[in-house]
Amino acid sequence: MLISKFCKENFNVSLGELENKIGCALPSEYARFLEKYNGGFTPKTKWTGKNKSDIRGFLGIGISDDYWNLEEEIKHEKSNDLFRNSFLPIAKNSFGDLFCINVDDGEIWFAYHDNDKRIKIADGFAEFIAKCKSGSIGHIRTIEERKQGMIDAGVWHLFSEDMVEDWQKEIDRYSNMTQEEVAF
Repeated sequence: MLISKFCKENFNVSLGELENKIGCALPSEYARFLEKYNGGFTPKTKWTGKNKSDIRGFLGIGISDDYWNLEEEIKHEKSNDLFRNSFLPIAKNSFGDLFCINVDDGEIWFAYHDNDKRIKIADGFAEFIAKCKSGSIGHIRTIEERKQGMIDAGVWHLFSEDMVEDWQKEIDRYSNMTQEEVAF
């Protein structure tokens, strides 16, 4: 799996603080992953095992973007409910569904964002990562290419200036991204 890791400034202090805050040590494979990558973006990544899904990114510690900040995610009602049952959110797909690790036994579970359904998908974090497949970012389409794509698809009437703003944010994010293979 390819990842564009998050900043790891003051990470060791943050990991210890997180474990104190949640009242338990993290499963060792997941803790090693956090120590090495601190989560990160995973564009063009798919979970290929049971309940196939994309994976947009892994949550990190001390991340300024609250959407990807593990500590902030635990504060959300859905994630807080999951955590009270030993499930720590670790990653998200494009729909906001969560990949969680059971802090008691290290199993990986998929939790839907819009209901209480959870499905076990892997016995451990390394098995989970092994079934994640990524493509490299490659060419990032320009705004002009995206506009032309909408015209070619016959959906130009859906175009808005807000789209251009979102496209530019995506272009900026992906053009500055460095991906590396996840290894333990």
